[in-house]
Amino acid sequence: MKNSLILPIVEKYLPPEVSSQSINGITQNPFPEDNRTNLTTRLSEICAKPIKELRTDDIATLLRQDVGDDISLAIALMLISEEPLICADSYSGDILMLTTQKTWEQWLATEVYGIDPYWLAGYVQDTIIALKELSIELAENLEKFNKTMPDFSS
Repeated sequence: MKNSLILPIVEKYLPPEVSSQSINGITQNPFPEDNRTNLTTRLSEICAKPIKELRTDDIATLLRQDVGDDISLAIALMLISEEPLICADSYSGDILMLTTQKTWEQWLATEVYGIDPYWLAGYVQDTIIALKELSIELAENLEKFNKTMPDFSS
């Protein structure tokens, strides 16, 4: 699910009166309208859109730039609680990776949006451990598979 609308997941967590607001309408630190660079223009546009119209790449951009206070992280946590390997704009699991770059204090602040950071932290840790184990097994399987392939170099 690369660069898709977040509404189907977010509507499970946020009431319509919240999901119809913009990031700027919710946050204590609205992002100013700023057209000096492509990035600031994009951030201005993202923060002005209703949350229900945001896409996964919008959320990734907000997280990378630390814009949107707690609501941006809360939305990202909603997404990974439903689909841990959701892809924003780079690779499967990029939003998961971005959420793990935040602090525990930032995760705790998402409780006001209905996030259970304690449960989710355990879920994320279990997911990462499983992925690590899976990647080792996949690497071993790929090595075995490659040995069964004919030599195509000639």
